[in-house]
Amino acid sequence: MYNLKMKVDAKIYPNVPPILDFEASSLNAFWSYPISVGLVLGGRSYYWEIAPKAEWTDWSAASEKIHGLSLSYLQQNGQPADEVCRQVQEVIGNSKIIYSDQPDWERIWAKVLGLQNIEIRDVRSLVCLHEESMLADTVVHFFESGELQAHNAKDDALALALAVNHLRNNRR
Repeated sequence: MYNLKMKVDAKIYPNVPPILDFEASSLNAFWSYPISVGLVLGGRSYYWEIAPKAEWTDWSAASEKIHGLSLSYLQQNGQPADEVCRQVQEVIGNSKIIYSDQPDWERIWAKVLGLQNIEIRDVRSLVCLHEESMLADTVVHFFESGELQAHNAKDDALALALAVNHLRNNRR
């Protein structure tokens, strides 16, 4: 069922849908902010690490253990949030519909980052109803291949795009 010999590279799959994923400071819906963003669009994958704005003070040590990005690392190495927003908006261009496996959370973090004029939809809408239950398993298999790391925004977006592509191409 799963062909894990597929090369995990968005450039090879130009027809994958536009997929967005954020990692965040925490799962606090009121105070959290995006710390990294991964985007797969037009057969390419993009990744940004975000330096928190001065007013962004929320931080969860538990979330840091999951995504592996420390606050000090982001402060030193992340790009300014406004610049990341500008770059993401530029890459998205006319692609106003973007997909995610957690659209409610992604909408929050897109708004905090300042992204405008995009609609974030549930990635499950890209597959047939009978394939929805296979989507998560397919994503897990891409992570188990060892080429992608879960809770890395770029890899999460890429795994989702590849899983959708895989399910679409293996319909009976």
